[in-house]
Amino acid sequence: MTKPNLAPEPVENRPRGEELLEQDEHVDLVDDPLLAGSLGAIARDQLGFLTKAQFRGHGVTARSVATRVRARLWRRAARGIVDVADDPDSLAYGVTQKRDAVLALLAYGPSAIAVGLTALTILGVWGVPIGRPAQVSLPRAGRRDRRVGLVCRRFEQGVVPIVVHGVRVVPPVIALAQAICEVSPRTALGLLDSALHRGVITVDQLADVQRATRGRRGCRRLELVWYLVDGRRASPPESGAWYDLWEVNLEPTDVQIEMYDGEVLVARPDFGYLLDDGSWLFVEIDGDDYHQVGNEHDPARDHRLEQLLASRGVSCEILRFRSPQLGFEGEMTETIREKIAGRRWLRRRRRRELE
Repeated sequence: MTKPNLAPEPVENRPRGEELLEQDEHVDLVDDPLLAGSLGAIARDQLGFLTKAQFRGHGVTARSVATRVRARLWRRAARGIVDVADDPDSLAYGVTQKRDAVLALLAYGPSAIAVGLTALTILGVWGVPIGRPAQVSLPRAGRRDRRVGLVCRRFEQGVVPIVVHGVRVVPPVIALAQAICEVSPRTALGLLDSALHRGVITVDQLADVQRATRGRRGCRRLELVWYLVDGRRASPPESGAWYDLWEVNLEPTDVQIEMYDGEVLVARPDFGYLLDDGSWLFVEIDGDDYHQVGNEHDPARDHRLEQLLASRGVSCEILRFRSPQLGFEGEMTETIREKIAGRRWLRRRRRRELE
């Protein structure tokens, strides 16, 4: 009925870099003959953006571009950059955030290299804080570049950038090491979990990330985060909720618990507490930004799980929370604390330290 796995589940070694786009979100383009060939392929790779130089290189005149912009078929995204995506306002949150990062890199020219949080956004990692300025490395820019919305870094010696969505970014291991030292431990856990879950890095590369953080400002506050990383958590809110529960000594039994009826997967609750009487307290973290269409809360699915367990003589209760209810002093932790007050539960087996 249930196939618990208390050890972290290995994440498949999936290819990244140039093959990343094949596994990522697709952006439809405006229906236009000029975008039918190789120029359209470049635009799709760059999530709907084209530069003035790319138009010129494909024989598209400035007048042709201006005519389409005036007709509101295309849109000027920045100086020298045109957005040819079809209905960009309807794109999912994650795609929009990634497009913003790609646009920033294109705006700073071919010499710009995305680093830190901006690189993670382009690589497809979820949980990057919104509203942060673009983080890039420019060969001739000082640390205090005068352009608004830009944080410049000195490029690290020996790091070879990769090309993703038509722009250059530092490799995932370096991007993670740069980014997680700049955010809170709670946010860092979400970034690491997402990088594993979405195949941006493998489990084996997690130790490389840890080593790459050494000597960076802020690395010491991450010491306990490495024990908590788990690529089975499917979204940053789930990672944040787990961190909150761990912070108040309410760490659940396991994550993404698969409940089977024979060979049929009935449910996969985000977290679960296996209580001392054999019953389960399940916790679901709901959110629109990171959950795919079709995975929304279905009361009928909850009822089927309750019926299945009841038929086996096991009771369960399902609690659901959304992002505003999280936090170590939030409604989620208070509700769970009340539910299991005076009870014992099977605690999750700790991961060994990476290094």
